[in-house]
Amino acid sequence: MSFLHAQRYIEYSKALLKRRLAFKMDLAIITFFQVISPLVMLFVWTAIYLSSGVSTINHFTLSQIITYFFIVAIIYAITPDISWGVLGDVRNGNVFAILTRPLSYVWTLIIGSFANIAFDTLAFALPIMIILIFAAHISLPIITWLLFIVSMLIMLVITLMFEFMMGYLAFFMIEISGLISIYGFVSGFLGGSLVPLNLLPQSISSITSVLPFQFMLYTPAAIFTGAIDAQQAVGSIEFGILWAVVLLGLDFVIWYAAKRHVDAVGV
Repeated sequence: MSFLHAQRYIEYSKALLKRRLAFKMDLAIITFFQVISPLVMLFVWTAIYLSSGVSTINHFTLSQIITYFFIVAIIYAITPDISWGVLGDVRNGNVFAILTRPLSYVWTLIIGSFANIAFDTLAFALPIMIILIFAAHISLPIITWLLFIVSMLIMLVITLMFEFMMGYLAFFMIEISGLISIYGFVSGFLGGSLVPLNLLPQSISSITSVLPFQFMLYTPAAIFTGAIDAQQAVGSIEFGILWAVVLLGLDFVIWYAAKRHVDAVGV
């Protein structure tokens, strides 16, 4: 990547962030839903624990499960969203023009995503994390922090790979908005957005344990809350890296197939 191209990518990122700052009502609405979601889960799970009369459910205390859903909210706050953007480019007929620009389309999407992630981290994730740490009096060992950070990086890579794959489907199919919505629900459920995966029935958890969706929500949240110990976390991270490599290779294959499809049919 040349210096001139790097400069253009930086200018693109600045324009993207300025556009987000311009829509203050959107920011207010997003902030509201980022905060209200874990609060709803707090009331739901508090009622479950109080009504059942138990202090732990499958190694989760009430405090841990509340922390779990706040971490899930933090992850959702910084989750990249690429598929809808790619779908919009295809729908608008801008694909051929975009692919012939001197800037790489894929790198434009990646850098734009990282710009959004940096913004969302500062605007949403970091404040929620600070409030959570002080409100719940959380004090984690350094090794747990390191494992959590590594798991978050794996989460970003795997999520990006899935987002790219869903977006690339727009090159081959007329309408994929329904598929993207279904993917969002399925990946959220299988990732542990509604229930921590170790609380699911054995028949379901045995399936989720071999799928990559666990690394998108459950693994980082479980590491942070201590639901899995350091040894289990290391094994999970190694498995997550393997999935990230597999998905990265699959993304390359689909992307080159998509480019050949554009060249062949002239989208």
